[in-house]
Amino acid sequence: GAYVAQGTKVVHLDAAGKIDPAFAYSVPGGVTAMVLGNGLLYLATGASDTGAIRAVRTGTGVESGFRVSVQGFVKGLSLAGGTLVIGGEFLAVAEQPRASLAAVDADTAALLPWNPNPTAVRRVPASIQTVSAVGDLVYVAGYFDSIGGEARGGLAAVSLGSARATPWNPARDTDNLPQILAVMPSADGVFVAGSFGTMGGAARACVALLDATTGLALPWDAGISFPCT
Repeated sequence: GAYVAQGTKVVHLDAAGKIDPAFAYSVPGGVTAMVLGNGLLYLATGASDTGAIRAVRTGTGVESGFRVSVQGFVKGLSLAGGTLVIGGEFLAVAEQPRASLAAVDADTAALLPWNPNPTAVRRVPASIQTVSAVGDLVYVAGYFDSIGGEARGGLAAVSLGSARATPWNPARDTDNLPQILAVMPSADGVFVAGSFGTMGGAARACVALLDATTGLALPWDAGISFPCT
């Protein structure tokens, strides 16, 4: 089945696509991001200034007690084992300074020391559109020109252990940041989607498949023309 946000409500669709009557949950301000794991559905609300992340049990929709305060907006959530990675546009998490990217313990909701501190010369704070954690890496896309102590043009891979950016660097132009809306690691490489005409050192419009080690564009080409619509 799948969990779907409908306005301020979250519903569970069973394998036949029907609404599961056993699960019911309403979210103040609507849902801006969600991720499933550890028997829980983690949800970010759209409430401004004090937006919260909470978790409900997948079978019943009953809150687990997990709650994280966020000063700003959450746009992406991703789980890496016992760590919940949070991306968005915010200034603080759990009342501690964090610039649009943070991590908390997925069980206790405690803020972790991990802090890649994305920055953008022409924007404060930097904005993170999407996060995708796999293994010890977090792939991050958004509006930033520096992250994890390195210059990066809106797209980066950051170590979940050290919070440092890895050498992976497909978007090298920090003066003309691409608008990347999705990053999806896979067995074939790293798919990225957004509004761009070049990526990974090659002409790729709107969608690209990148080598997970070098960041270079792989031969696969969706054949889409720029500008993206």
